[in-house]
Amino acid sequence: MEDIQQDPPNDDAEPQLSSLLTSKRLPFALETLLLIVLAAADVILTNSLINGGRHVEANPIAAWILVTAGARGMAIYKFVLIAIICTLAQIIAIYRARAGLFVMWFGVIAHALVVMYSVFQVIGN
Repeated sequence: MEDIQQDPPNDDAEPQLSSLLTSKRLPFALETLLLIVLAAADVILTNSLINGGRHVEANPIAAWILVTAGARGMAIYKFVLIAIICTLAQIIAIYRARAGLFVMWFGVIAHALVVMYSVFQVIGN
């Protein structure tokens, strides 16, 4: 009889910790880029709207930071939030890749909606 060894099933949707740590490719690179671009657009549009005098920051935490630390502080706050989302998604992906991807796309879509709302506010003025 011939001894046949079967390889364990390779589920690319559930990466192993060692493969994520040794990979040269950043998981969720596209989603991370989109979040960074959207965060930059959000900061620019928010500053534009607030400097116009007719709008205020809707997020109470960001509004408090804007009052206490200025526009630079608010920009730092928004980018720190993006860094936290990306980091959490990477950690989640170690155990459940699809869940990590969901977190990233949820962040992208939510941020895109905020940016679109701001664009409509700018156009409406």
